[in-house]
Amino acid sequence: MASQQQQQQNLVLAYLRKQNRPYNANDIFSNMKGAIAKAALAKLLATCADQKLIHAKQYGKQVIYAPVQEAVDVCDGRDESDAMRAELEACEQQLAVSRERLRVDNQRLAGLLKTHPTDTLPGLLNQMHSEIASLEARLCAATSGECQYSDESCKQINALFVKHQREWAARRKLFQSIWSQLADAVTDSSQLLATLGIETDEDAGAVVPTCEV
Repeated sequence: MASQQQQQQNLVLAYLRKQNRPYNANDIFSNMKGAIAKAALAKLLATCADQKLIHAKQYGKQVIYAPVQEAVDVCDGRDESDAMRAELEACEQQLAVSRERLRVDNQRLAGLLKTHPTDTLPGLLNQMHSEIASLEARLCAATSGECQYSDESCKQINALFVKHQREWAARRKLFQSIWSQLADAVTDSSQLLATLGIETDEDAGAVVPTCEV
């Protein structure tokens, strides 16, 4: 069985290694809650310093004690650093892959959020069927050859057509009057038309039909 002095020594060394910082004898005594008598502790610290178990440095009237740092194998440290660097690079690559997956998933989620909720689909489906039925009815009526307008609507369409036809005729007459005066002043009226970018109804093949609605 270890002696009391050896036990106290182990206790002090364990404390200094755990804290891993310098203390004077009073701080060690206070921090250890008086587990070792102050006089015995001072003697024990001096003995450990003499045995090179701890470092001791005189600062004025007090001595500072610190744990002995274990030697580190430089080669092992470099190997560990290289391993950590490689692991970090692997983690960064994995992070890039995860970010890309997250971006794709976010795009898919945004697309899903734009779609209609499942519980609204039956109503939307019924609405689409109603619209299809309405369009089919209009298509059948349009392809039957029957007039789709009332007599009153036909009269309104004819009146509007006659109005625009007369407007077209008046503008055509006005243009022909003005152009005849200009044409007398040039030798080639057709060339002048081309230069000015004017296209006649005859050139465009425009024929105003009679209204038969």
